[in-house]
Amino acid sequence: MQIVKMCNCTTLLFHDISDDADFKEKSQQKCDFWRRHKTCVEMVKREFNSRVDMCGCTQACRERILQKSVSSTSWPTGKYAPYFASVMQRLPTVNLNTFLVQAISSGGESELRSTIALNTARVEIRFESLSYTEIKEEPKYNYAILFGTVGGNMGLWVGWSIMTMFEIFQWIYFCTKILLRRN
Repeated sequence: MQIVKMCNCTTLLFHDISDDADFKEKSQQKCDFWRRHKTCVEMVKREFNSRVDMCGCTQACRERILQKSVSSTSWPTGKYAPYFASVMQRLPTVNLNTFLVQAISSGGESELRSTIALNTARVEIRFESLSYTEIKEEPKYNYAILFGTVGGNMGLWVGWSIMTMFEIFQWIYFCTKILLRRN
């Protein structure tokens, strides 16, 4: 965020993390490390590493953590290749149809499977987990707690004050009683 504020460009895609329109506009431009932004970005990184200009960073409003994992298998299987070829033949592409006819005529099902395997790919992208973590910041004192605490403290103070005042009156009463008995 400091790079966006200081250099008016970004090294990452930060435009989703702020609702500030000015920040979003500045974060749309990528930093050009070969020309004009190189010295500014290096200066901000140096200051950050030396802890000279630390920002008062708070918890991020939104954070995306995407983890990737790759798995592979041979595709298509021997049983699926003829079905896949028949589905592909129904497509209105002339080049594709001639390609499939040549693959089938040249060597049968095994040639078809190897030709499809060499010339096509199946990609599936899935979410590993659909869970999310929500972090909320709440004030320690809201108005009700604040007024309750102040009222409780005032009640305690007034109670001790009145009790102290009665103690002083009682002391004055006993002192005058003792003085009047002596006389």
